[in-house]
Amino acid sequence: MGGGLGLSVHGSHRIITEKTITAMPETAIGLFPDVGGGYFLSRMKDYLGKYIAITGCVLDYTDTLYTGIGTNLLYYNDLESFIKEITDQKKYSHDDIDQILKKYSNLTKNISKLKKEEENINKFFSKNSMIEVYSSLKNDTSEWAANTLNVISKKSPTSMTIAFEQIKKSKDLDLKNCLAMEFRICQAMMAKHDFYEGVRANLVDKDRNPKWSPNRIEDVSEKMIEEHFKTLGDKELF
Repeated sequence: MGGGLGLSVHGSHRIITEKTITAMPETAIGLFPDVGGGYFLSRMKDYLGKYIAITGCVLDYTDTLYTGIGTNLLYYNDLESFIKEITDQKKYSHDDIDQILKKYSNLTKNISKLKKEEENINKFFSKNSMIEVYSSLKNDTSEWAANTLNVISKKSPTSMTIAFEQIKKSKDLDLKNCLAMEFRICQAMMAKHDFYEGVRANLVDKDRNPKWSPNRIEDVSEKMIEEHFKTLGDKELF
């Protein structure tokens, strides 16, 4: 989850088990999917990355495989044997690991819930801005739209809007430039209200009742968005 996912997702072999859960839940604490989140989320099929970034939804192992976050499924009970075989190796080339994984990797017949929801995800999250996503959900009478609207109503409006723009911009950037952009976003967020309030409400006091500022997506202005992406001069990451 979050930073832990960011550290592992850029690896060549991303091994999961049937017990794996995955998420980038940063919009719930007034942050955004950092640690290269924009890079891997923007490269997912259609609009899955935007949906995951904005809603912070928790993925099970079938979703983790479907999105490409996981590359290999091992049964949890095989992990100990697999780890021992890996640590006994004298070489750790890509091919060496592949050969060991062939003995342990499994396929699943279970269908990802994200795959089942993909039509709705593409319908609503293909919009050009976060406010358009919000409006389309609000004006729809389906149960899926109502449930999704309920989920995002608890997230930071600023964080969701910035995450939306981040995923859009990241699609055309390599990992290094994604990280540079995320550093700019992070510096802007550290100087604002929502991150500290999100941490207070969800991690410290745990009242789960953050008071976001602004409190409505409609009030996140273009100027506020631009502030998160402006260059930092000699304080740039690279």
